[in-house]
Amino acid sequence: MACRMKQFDGSTLASTEKAWLADIPKCQNIFPGHVEMVLDLAKSKNDYAIDKPYKQMAYGVFDKSPNIAQAVVDVIVTKQGKKVAKMLDCHIRPSILDKALVGSVSEVMEVAEAYIASVFGSLEVAGDNNLAQLKVYGRSQELLSVLVAVQTAIGKKRKSLKASIEGRWLVLNT
Repeated sequence: MACRMKQFDGSTLASTEKAWLADIPKCQNIFPGHVEMVLDLAKSKNDYAIDKPYKQMAYGVFDKSPNIAQAVVDVIVTKQGKKVAKMLDCHIRPSILDKALVGSVSEVMEVAEAYIASVFGSLEVAGDNNLAQLKVYGRSQELLSVLVAVQTAIGKKRKSLKASIEGRWLVLNT
């Protein structure tokens, strides 16, 4: 089953929060305050129907469990001035990230799949908002390296997309 980014609803948000908070005591390399910050983002930025010139939204990336997000994706849509969608961050579920940080190959692959799903899901959000450009921020050197690989993969898979790296941003134009 492939990962897919979708909107949170009350059930998926509650299940995700419960699972992520239960992960914290089992994780060696995760900062609990960061997990709580991500969950607060998901709870406060899930009014997808709001129609404003600028809006920030949180989406979930789902795979194995249709109710528990593997990642929370932070997306901003701007419809005034420079009309663009930006994927600011992809926050991976604590239990997955913790194992990936210590080198578990299967969890590293889950992280990669979640990032790819978040990029393609953010492209859908851009399209749904009639925007022709998506920018994905490479917050860390590791993520920037992933984005360079995504740029290469996108060029091979979707010829209709123009992908480039501009500073710390992966820029996708349709």
